[in-house]
Amino acid sequence: MKKLLFSILIISSVYAQKNSSVDSLIQVGINQIYSVKFEEAYSTFDTLREVAPHNPAGKFFDAMVTWWQILLDLKNPRFDGLFYKKLESVIEQCDSILEKDKNNYNALFYKGGALGFRGRLLSVREDWVDAALDGKDALPIVGKIAELYPDKYDIQLGLGIYNYYAAIIPEKFAFVKPLMYLFPPGNRELGLTQLKVAAEKGRYAKYETRYFLMMIYFDFEKDYSISMKYCKSLLNDFPQNPRFENFLARIYFRTAQFAKADSVFKVIYSKINSGQRGYNYSLKRSTLYYLADINARHRKNDKAIEQFTESLKISEDIDGEKDSGFKVNTALYLGMLYTRVKNYEKAKSYYKRVLKMTDYLGSIKKAEKSLSALEKLK
Repeated sequence: MKKLLFSILIISSVYAQKNSSVDSLIQVGINQIYSVKFEEAYSTFDTLREVAPHNPAGKFFDAMVTWWQILLDLKNPRFDGLFYKKLESVIEQCDSILEKDKNNYNALFYKGGALGFRGRLLSVREDWVDAALDGKDALPIVGKIAELYPDKYDIQLGLGIYNYYAAIIPEKFAFVKPLMYLFPPGNRELGLTQLKVAAEKGRYAKYETRYFLMMIYFDFEKDYSISMKYCKSLLNDFPQNPRFENFLARIYFRTAQFAKADSVFKVIYSKINSGQRGYNYSLKRSTLYYLADINARHRKNDKAIEQFTESLKISEDIDGEKDSGFKVNTALYLGMLYTRVKNYEKAKSYYKRVLKMTDYLGSIKKAEKSLSALEKLK
């Protein structure tokens, strides 16, 4: 009997140590992801897969490293194929586990997460049907976890995302409405409550949830003080994350705190020029655009023209033949600034460029009106 008890204690000790090792590796890797230390994070999750090959966590969080590489340069699809391939591997491993144990928490959690993140990228790429199908598959999994494991707060991220977006997306984007008949109705307030629970009590999902809340309160709720709260919380933990720092500057800009916005954008621009990790070419375009806008507001016309011109060149590199909002607005701004400094020929050339571009928030009418006004100056 003593030998049996001793054996049980040894096995329990080894199991606890292994679980502790898995948890600590996940925590280290998550911190590396949000600190934009992608190579280190890949290495950490390689180790996790060696330590716990039967746990889908290693594959899932390895895919999350790729997700954040996508997120820092969202218009660039170069990592999409790799990301989809990694998520498919996660789903396959989870399905293999669920065939033997249909209520296995790890398999349910990471399969639901993989489907959710795949749907998230598909929606960014405007593949709405496939995104909806992934959401349809993920929803019952998330619901099952919530029922079986009510004390697992990380699942509140998935529930909160669903309830919030299912409530507001049909109102904001009418073309998505037909797809929403596949799903039960959402609940905006419940979604926000669930997200706040995950942000406060989540073990692995708290940072991603705070990121979602930061974006939700910025883009949809228009409550910039709450968005700022989550942004500053994330920046406090990850001061070198360009996504969070850029959001801080944008919140200052949106709330007309232009001196503070200018200060943060200048820090970002310095980091871009010094080659700091994650501070990339796409971020340079937007940073120059906002700095130019602020300078234009303060009548620093020459500096604004210089910055808008550089931002437009980057847009031409990034967008190619496509017309992004950045490209259209920058050309329009340059027309306005050259009008202000009375270089009318230059102004006309930019307005004429706008006329050849895709209309963006009435840009063509604005260019036509400005050209007409310049013609009357003859």
